[in-house]
Amino acid sequence: MNPRLPTNEYERLSRLQQTGILGTQRDPEFDAITQFCAEVFQAPICLVSIVAEDYQWFKSSVGLDLCETSRADSICAHAILEESSPLVISDTLRDPRTADNNLVHGPPYIRFYAGEVITSHDGYPLGTLCVIDRVPREATEFQLRALKMLAGQVSALIRHRETLMQLNE
Repeated sequence: MNPRLPTNEYERLSRLQQTGILGTQRDPEFDAITQFCAEVFQAPICLVSIVAEDYQWFKSSVGLDLCETSRADSICAHAILEESSPLVISDTLRDPRTADNNLVHGPPYIRFYAGEVITSHDGYPLGTLCVIDRVPREATEFQLRALKMLAGQVSALIRHRETLMQLNE
């Protein structure tokens, strides 16, 4: 099922452009967060995924060689719609939002997904810090608390980079 668009999609995309994050270089600070998060979850894949208009782009990636995928295949695009975070899908084949997803039935064969929303300073959802596994599973409360804290750090890094960019203009 293709993800719906947020009701404030135009404003969200405008805010995303203002952050200047899309298409930037890999960054060791973001990479340290995804590496640590993957270790906390003992999962093969962890991403900082930014949801753009037609695609999702990965600012940081552990265990996945892709730089981006289509928004139609983005589970993170579902996560940014959630009122409460994180979005946890223990078995993607059993969830109607993801059961027909190309990334579930083909590489990287996503079967577990946990994503915490990354936000702008004014609360717009920019994307997620997400953890992916190739087998169905559950997340512990400790793991979900860690995901929330680490996503907060990703949000803070994006805000910090945005502030520096504005100061240098």
